[in-house]
Amino acid sequence: MKLSQFTIFVPDFPSKGKYLVHNVFNQATAVIGERAREYLTNLQEPVADDERKYVDTFTELGLLVEDSVDESKEFRDWYEKSRYDKSAMRATILTTYDCNFACEYCVEEGVKKPVKMDDEHSDATVKWLIGKVEENQADKIQLLFYGGEPLMNVKPIYHIASEINDYAERNDISFDFNITTNGSLLRPELIDRLKPLGLEGLKITIDGDREAHNSKRPFKNGKGSFDVIIENILKVIDKVKIRIGANIDAENLESVPRMLDYLEEVGLKDKIDRINFYPIIHIQEQDGTSKVSKRANCAPGVGDWELDNLIAPTWDAFMRGFDTGSDEIRFTLCAMNRDGTVVVIDPLGRIYTCPAFVGREGFQVGDIYHQELLDRHRELMSIEVPDDCFKCAYMPLCSGGCKHVAYISHGDLSRTVCEKDYLQKVTAESLKMHVLSQKEQE
Repeated sequence: MKLSQFTIFVPDFPSKGKYLVHNVFNQATAVIGERAREYLTNLQEPVADDERKYVDTFTELGLLVEDSVDESKEFRDWYEKSRYDKSAMRATILTTYDCNFACEYCVEEGVKKPVKMDDEHSDATVKWLIGKVEENQADKIQLLFYGGEPLMNVKPIYHIASEINDYAERNDISFDFNITTNGSLLRPELIDRLKPLGLEGLKITIDGDREAHNSKRPFKNGKGSFDVIIENILKVIDKVKIRIGANIDAENLESVPRMLDYLEEVGLKDKIDRINFYPIIHIQEQDGTSKVSKRANCAPGVGDWELDNLIAPTWDAFMRGFDTGSDEIRFTLCAMNRDGTVVVIDPLGRIYTCPAFVGREGFQVGDIYHQELLDRHRELMSIEVPDDCFKCAYMPLCSGGCKHVAYISHGDLSRTVCEKDYLQKVTAESLKMHVLSQKEQE
């Protein structure tokens, strides 16, 4: 027997001398003592009778595997199968590139403009999506409406959601959609109209308390947006799930406790579906002509300062009783590596595979008027993940590194930006929260 390559240890939790042991691939978790840890990390053959219990239990959990098992090959096989899994069709749809905010770190600064999806593109988007679903024989459709600010152009949301919902019901296909919005244009009647069409939830950004948020995310006219957003959330919170995202850097970090105080004060703590924190990352482009401020979603490319100050507010919110979702350790499979089942459609009907590359020259992989994707899609899919990545315990969580970070940092999509240090720390904290959550439910 040998220790699984996906087995990791978190020391001194839930108490000193105890260890959390976790298999990153199969998600099994256990709490063990020092003797069990010693056994796992110093396997001896033959197995003593008093240690047989360890072998049986740890093998059942997948923490131990037979010597003959090639886990890197097994994971590669799973990875390749997942890349070509066509059971679900997922699309992010930008109804507009326009926005009524002037966020200081906007990731779309270079492409933001008053362009909106018209009726023709909206209808063609429906036909393209249905064509892909039928071609793939998918049994699930998930959409995310995004922008710019998607609620500045709601007509395509109504049309696309209605048509896809009707199609899904007729063909016994699962369907739901979400909206990422700045929250300034939310109305109860909007939610009432969209819920029957499959609306699952909204994601809204609040960057700290009133003063900090208004500095980061003002309206174009310079006025603060904090009070408008909170007022709108309170009007619809009992109608739909709302997730809060907070983007953090050195300027607004200290305001997070006051933001949490205020959310609790107005009665939102137990009503919001989740709150997540993301570091604002400033990365200089290779040509030196522009600076991109990016918000982390997949593999964030954060430094120690950002990481430490991402974990701290998450623990603060978790200990206060907010649902942070941090006890869920989720796999990441880069959309660029998938076979056209995760796409981004912009207001002009151009198709991309990663939201971070929308509007960038050379990254379009198709359009809604042609069912087949371009050769460029295959070129992006064919970028190899290094063999060493498949031997890493954290590969299920990073998919071999973020291509956007690689491109921005090195001008080369094939460069690997390793996030192992980040993943080690974040996974350890997530496991601790998972154990604490389980105890609360007992």
